[in-house]
Amino acid sequence: MFWNLGTPKINPLTLSDMLHKRLGGHVPARGFRTIRASAVTNQYTAFCPREVALLDILKRKPKDEYLTVATQVAFAQGESLHKLAREVWFNDISVGHWACNHCGNVTWFSKRPKVKCTQCGHPEYSYLEVQISGDKDIHGSLDMLVDEGDGQHVLVEIKTMDKDQHKELVAPLAEHRIRTNLYLHLLRTSESPYVDFVQKDFARVLYISKGYGSKSSGGPISPFKDYLVMYDPKSLPFYLSKAEEVKTFRQEGTIPQRICTSGFIARAKQCSCMAECWSDKFPAGSHHESPGD
Repeated sequence: MFWNLGTPKINPLTLSDMLHKRLGGHVPARGFRTIRASAVTNQYTAFCPREVALLDILKRKPKDEYLTVATQVAFAQGESLHKLAREVWFNDISVGHWACNHCGNVTWFSKRPKVKCTQCGHPEYSYLEVQISGDKDIHGSLDMLVDEGDGQHVLVEIKTMDKDQHKELVAPLAEHRIRTNLYLHLLRTSESPYVDFVQKDFARVLYISKGYGSKSSGGPISPFKDYLVMYDPKSLPFYLSKAEEVKTFRQEGTIPQRICTSGFIARAKQCSCMAECWSDKFPAGSHHESPGD
């Protein structure tokens, strides 16, 4: 016996159409309540202490960010590769905080627990990054620490990139080298109880290809490249000075200088306070009641 189901109703939208409707669009920008190392060293959007000061004064949030569908998927791919590295590929030597996937109970600063959660008995955990604050009140979120068996844990910055960019890579990108150096500086100046267990003279940057990988000279096809970064304080004064301007404003109310040469350049058009910045209301060097007053 055959059932007559009639003409099937087919949704005119493809799965790709549906995904484009679900993904992309404006997302809330990360604020500046804490000054993040990633913001200070961002090579795409120059860090502006004056913008941070005006946002504080005006009690305003930064502009929302627009993410294309492709960008959002690329970010998600990067996050999934971070998770694999910390929780699967290095699950026996990655050191950090571990949250129970069922009840959220946290095991602080350790390798992945080998026993079930002491609160609920669940066996699965997720890695939480170690957070530190150091010089100039800069905040850092450490991608991963690994136990290399030498008595101190080594900081590993994990970066993901397109397979073609990964293939051409011969050294850590400048932004990543500088940011890793800044993290080493924060480790040297932080009062966190965890920093005593972390190597402060060098760190590693691990690059993971979002693709099949490439063949290096004399080696196998690999989606991985990693580089040693030695602590180099000479690379940091420019970035530390920017964070120092924010700290001075928040302590003393001294308004920073502009970083833009005019209101028509690309960086100025990205600013959340462009009109106020170029008005006569907030002259650089003047004193304004700061949030700390």
